[in-house]
Amino acid sequence: MNGAVLVTGGTGVVGRALVSGLVATGRRVILLSRGMQPIRFANGAEHLHGDVAKPALGLEQTAYTQLAEQITSIYHLAARTDFKSSEVEEYVPINIDGCRNVLALAHRAGAHLHHVSTAFVCGTHAGRFGEHQLECGQKFRNGYEHSKFVAERELRRLADQNGVPLTVYRPSIILERKPDSASAIGFGPFVFLDAVFRLLLSPAYRQHGSGVIRIAGSSISQLPFIFDDDVARALLAISASDACKGQTYHLVAKQPFANTALEDIFNRAFGRKVACWVDQREFESRPPDKGERIIARKTAMYSPYLDLTVQFSRTNLDLVMGEDFCRSVTPDEVFRAFHYFLQAKKNSDNVVVHSTEQQAAVREYFTSFLPVIMGKNLIDNLVSLSCNFWITVEQLGHYSLVIDNGKLTDINTNRQGAFGYRIGAETFLQVVTGKMTPQQGFFNGSIEIEGKMLEALQTAVALEEFFRLKPFIV
Repeated sequence: MNGAVLVTGGTGVVGRALVSGLVATGRRVILLSRGMQPIRFANGAEHLHGDVAKPALGLEQTAYTQLAEQITSIYHLAARTDFKSSEVEEYVPINIDGCRNVLALAHRAGAHLHHVSTAFVCGTHAGRFGEHQLECGQKFRNGYEHSKFVAERELRRLADQNGVPLTVYRPSIILERKPDSASAIGFGPFVFLDAVFRLLLSPAYRQHGSGVIRIAGSSISQLPFIFDDDVARALLAISASDACKGQTYHLVAKQPFANTALEDIFNRAFGRKVACWVDQREFESRPPDKGERIIARKTAMYSPYLDLTVQFSRTNLDLVMGEDFCRSVTPDEVFRAFHYFLQAKKNSDNVVVHSTEQQAAVREYFTSFLPVIMGKNLIDNLVSLSCNFWITVEQLGHYSLVIDNGKLTDINTNRQGAFGYRIGAETFLQVVTGKMTPQQGFFNGSIEIEGKMLEALQTAVALEEFFRLKPFIV
């Protein structure tokens, strides 16, 4: 355990958290990747330029020999993870040949190989799928699943044949807890959410689409979500003991995320029923409208996961991590992560300088416009609204509002309440003048929510009518 650790795929969603965790233990960590990166990362890992799809990992013989002499463990995460093709052959170079090449290095080095597979080596298997299971007559939804199945089967055969210590980890559907700009380009689960929300916010739908959007999927199925940092935490804890050799671990939440919870996120975000799961056969009796066809097209590669009936056992995982490890992924956690995804898409790190006129208008709103309606009903439809929240306007500070049974009862410059909104002056003025809905600001990344995510969005939805009926005149 005193030698160096090699990590492939260390720049990916799970890899970054894993590398940081390994460095924190004091291990010497070598990160193999195809990118031309600096020799040493800020987190302390060393970089080695290579390619798992090539023999000897694309290294010169001397470098390969030196690497084999230095390492005692390999964490193999590098993989092609998209669902773009149904053909396993397209995934062979990285997902299958890459595994063979990494195992060859482990054999030469006498290193323990920690292989990150996927729980979906189960393919279309229905019912309970155990950590000890692999081949069960399953079919596969895409080339990715099939390639990971073939790779795991091949690794087990070669590891047994060559006496290489092997541990297999099978995470389920991984969500990134705090996506960055790289993830925002095309991170599967959030791309699906984004497509649905963008349709619901489109001018055409808002003007003509008052009905409920139907999405093909099962209302009784579940999505086995798990966050990237939980996967990394399990990898670090399990691999710390030699007892993991020869074992397989399902890295899954104890309780899957219900499809109905995803539907509820859509509906709570808009304050009414806007989306629902339906059986594919319903589209035969009532063909999809234009919006539903757009959703089906944009989310086609993910739709096979919306009617899952598999249950992943985690007996081995519980023995190491305990039954309280990752009991569930909550709707609020999913929504918060999606919020970070939207912020990353916007690339909102650029500093925006607001004009003097905009800043003056914001101050006027809080010091002149709102005080006039203090103690009065905001509008008739909001008599049941009670909340305490803050608004942080960039470069201007905080304003906290207290609403009690639909009446504005307090305005102050503290940062208090259960949730808040961070917003630029220009966007703020667009919202309070009725030119932009709060939902539009949220989903285009202009409004950042802090604190209780879903409660904040529900409140913003409730206030939308107030902004429309009582607009601020600039």
